[in-house]
Amino acid sequence: MSIGSPRAAHRTVRLVVVERGPVPHAREGDREGDRPRSHALPPAPLRATIATRSASVATTICCSNATSREHPIGVGMPRKGPGTKARNLAAELRKLRESRGLRLSDVAEDIGWDKSKLSRTENGLRNFTLEEVVQLLGYYKVKGDQYARLVAAARSMNEPGWWEFDLQGLSEDSRTLVAYESSADEIISWSPFLIPGLLQTPDYTGELLRAHGGLTFEQRQERVAGRLRRQQVLNRKDVRFVGFIAELSLRTPGIERPVMRRQLAHLLEMQRRPNVSVRVVPWDATPHRALLTPFIFLRSTLDVVHVELISSGVFLDDEDDTRVYEKTITELDATSLSEAESVRVIEAQEGERT
Repeated sequence: MSIGSPRAAHRTVRLVVVERGPVPHAREGDREGDRPRSHALPPAPLRATIATRSASVATTICCSNATSREHPIGVGMPRKGPGTKARNLAAELRKLRESRGLRLSDVAEDIGWDKSKLSRTENGLRNFTLEEVVQLLGYYKVKGDQYARLVAAARSMNEPGWWEFDLQGLSEDSRTLVAYESSADEIISWSPFLIPGLLQTPDYTGELLRAHGGLTFEQRQERVAGRLRRQQVLNRKDVRFVGFIAELSLRTPGIERPVMRRQLAHLLEMQRRPNVSVRVVPWDATPHRALLTPFIFLRSTLDVVHVELISSGVFLDDEDDTRVYEKTITELDATSLSEAESVRVIEAQEGERT
């Protein structure tokens, strides 16, 4: 791959190809003298290949909750930076300003901040304090429950999540995904070939891992345990999960009949939860765009899409990128069966395996 010139005139869509984690781009307000920094999403040592909007390409090694100082050959020097909670809070602060029709430069001048400092705060590119959050909330005249919620979020934004501790069953990519799932209001999954990870039974996951090969029995057990721990996000009553599942996934090749039967029964059980919706997409009605790849759309203050690859994933948070997946979700919603129809299809597949 050739290294693009930083002076390239054409615009390219930023893509973060993740082996270990993503790096977002800087936005409004960066000033001369502020070194551009790549920002790694949490947690643990991460590695990413980044194609920036200027079409330049660099390989950056990052670490847990870290930003990186620029290096001539693109290798970052790790610095501790904002985690997922702080990035979501930063996005809320930006929306507060925008909803009031205030210019970034005017707010920065009024509160005595450098414009670059406020821009980097809003885009999750610098650590900020509880006192700074309170200062901004006061300027925006935020009161009542909203004020209490945002202050509480500021107090807890640096507290580590369970996924940041040493849990062998989670890969670095999975830890990043879990960090976003933990703060999501809605999780929308599209699975054209397999049952979604958040809906898999331990036996089904174990069969997939055994077919993948290269893992010992103990390693497979650790990954199954990690998957079960990740699935606990669906126990939250304040998160909604929508799983679009291709009809083909209900007949996953290579899965033993008893294992597949129990998996289908589990789908029916999960469908009965008030915050879970399982929708079957007939194969002949699947939108062409959706055939390309499975993905997970995580709705929150900062929307993020996780595009699944064979052994890693891509995280997208740019609005131009996520909008494409919004359209795909709309198409899936239009072509998928209703919940009641989906139940009947799953029950029929379960009956064939008895």
